[in-house]
Amino acid sequence: MRNGAAISATTFGTGLGGDARVEASDTLLSGDGSELFTGIAAVAGSGNTGAAGDVMVKADTLSVRDGAEISAATFGSGRGGNLAITAEEMELSDGGSINALSESSSTSAVSGNIFIQTQDSLQIIKDSEISVATSISNAGNINIQVGNLLHLQDGSAITTSVAGGEGSGGNINIDPVFTVLDDNSRIIAQAKKGSGGNINITADFLFQSPDSLIDASSEFGQSGTVTINSPDTNITGSIMVLPETFFDAAALMRQHCAARTAGGRSSLVVRGGGAVLVEPGLSYIPAFYLDADGGNSAQSGAGSEENGGFFHGLSKATASSFQGLAFGCNPI
Repeated sequence: MRNGAAISATTFGTGLGGDARVEASDTLLSGDGSELFTGIAAVAGSGNTGAAGDVMVKADTLSVRDGAEISAATFGSGRGGNLAITAEEMELSDGGSINALSESSSTSAVSGNIFIQTQDSLQIIKDSEISVATSISNAGNINIQVGNLLHLQDGSAITTSVAGGEGSGGNINIDPVFTVLDDNSRIIAQAKKGSGGNINITADFLFQSPDSLIDASSEFGQSGTVTINSPDTNITGSIMVLPETFFDAAALMRQHCAARTAGGRSSLVVRGGGAVLVEPGLSYIPAFYLDADGGNSAQSGAGSEENGGFFHGLSKATASSFQGLAFGCNPI
């Protein structure tokens, strides 16, 4: 449905309004810049005493964008209808809205409630909103269940509000696995003179940017409460920005033995079975070095004649067959 197209159930008399029901595999509502209402609605008109009907939408994927709406509203003294929406995935973008409204001066014209359930994700981005709003009467509640990710971004909001009078703000209940608020997003339950609504968030992880807000308040009445049930309620401060450059692996790696002994010689490390040192009690690997002419250039540790080491008794003829080789490497 695009550019001013609408499905609507409206009452202008004393009777009850009808329900608006939509069931489809993929549902797209897009205003496309139209000044006309685009979307699905159940409305009780001005001067009407009957209650508005309910709106029910069921889809695999649901997209509401470019100013399109799903709405249950009352402009008379009758109460507003409820909205019930279920989907696998749902996205509101570019000013898309799901709302329950009461724009009436009658205290009996309470707004309806909003129920949303998605199996995977609900994304609310680019100034989009899910809202319950009344002029003076009590506001309804918003209940959202998300199987995986709830993401609010770019000035988007979930709100219940009462513009004036003694009406109380509705409650907001949210239950996803991941909740993300960034780029000036808001979850707000507020009232003017009545009590502010309560906000309850149950999530495994909550990510909230510093410019985003979760608030339950009343300007002149009693403020509501914010309850967050999450093992990680503020993990953004522990997120580290990765460096833009890579580590120099060559600078971190240890040099080969030949490089540490000024190069030019090969090396052979002698160990016992299972990497056990050759002689008990040694804290380093024995080493024995030969000059190019086959003579001894160095002996260390267990390779020395004095301590009867591993190379004790090595004949010069045998040594000459290893001409130019170095056994082991000096310990570091």
